[in-house]
Amino acid sequence: MDQNLYEDEISLKELILTLMREWKIILITTLVVLLAAGIYVFFIADDVYEASVKGTIMVTETAPTKYGEYTYPSTNKMDYLNVFKSEEVAEKVISNLNLGISSTALQNSVEIITEIEQSSFEVTLKTQNQEQSRQILAELSSVYTNALTMKYKKSAVDVFIREYYVKVKSDAELIDTQEKTIVALKEQIATIEPVVTLKKLVTSDPVLAAQVAKDRGVSLESLSEEMMLEEIQNPAYTQVESAIVTAETELIKFRTLANQNQKLYDELVLEEKAIDDYYANGNEVTLTNGSLDLISSKVHMENYISAPEDPIAPNKVLIIAIGIVLGLMLGIFVAFFKAYWART
Repeated sequence: MDQNLYEDEISLKELILTLMREWKIILITTLVVLLAAGIYVFFIADDVYEASVKGTIMVTETAPTKYGEYTYPSTNKMDYLNVFKSEEVAEKVISNLNLGISSTALQNSVEIITEIEQSSFEVTLKTQNQEQSRQILAELSSVYTNALTMKYKKSAVDVFIREYYVKVKSDAELIDTQEKTIVALKEQIATIEPVVTLKKLVTSDPVLAAQVAKDRGVSLESLSEEMMLEEIQNPAYTQVESAIVTAETELIKFRTLANQNQKLYDELVLEEKAIDDYYANGNEVTLTNGSLDLISSKVHMENYISAPEDPIAPNKVLIIAIGIVLGLMLGIFVAFFKAYWART
């Protein structure tokens, strides 16, 4: 056992002696790696700046509009926040600012920070220019809000235009049916006599019988078998006439409702064309229907954009420290490898 300890001590001593003998190699290797790290940090690596903006989002299940209640397709806020990183938004920002980068590069530089249960969020953007990062993020926030508004405006128009198309068709069919009903009732009433003539005994009306007997100078008994004619309103005629009045009143209501639905449908058709024009040509002039702006009240972006003067990368101190450690390790390895090679 003493022999083993002795051998271990000799081995450790040899290691230390090797390091002492080859200190120049270790120093040179460390300096070379440190120099490479310095060149990378100060001359090769680009500074990376980060800008950030905060906002809040609150999406409910439904929203009231003049066309009816709109049901949002999702209440998961990430479905709305991920539009920040969409290709549509990236391409629009690049076009507006004439940036010489790809949409993928811009998408990858955007990061969304939020908690699932919180309505607040933060959007960060990394670029190689401090002022540019602020400018791009401001434009990104504006384009994002507009893109989100247009996305759900289009969604709402698509939903309501289908609903009102069905309503307009249903109204037309209902009016046509009601008009046919009125025509049939009028044809029916034309075949019915409005007045019916009935025969009845004169004595069935005591007052009339007394007056007749007085006028003729006879007794009431002598009029017991005498008949008279009486005209009365035909109940069947009255019933059909009342049905016609009711049907015509309902027809007026149907036409009023149909006109309202047709007007709303026509508005939706115009809005649909305006949206198509916007996506095809970027024309926002005709987008005047604010009743379907379902996002502006749900998403709020702060005006203040944070853009620190100091870059977040590269971390020069950390890279230099890593260079020193890596250089020492590489120098020690070279020293040991040289000693091993010499011995074998």
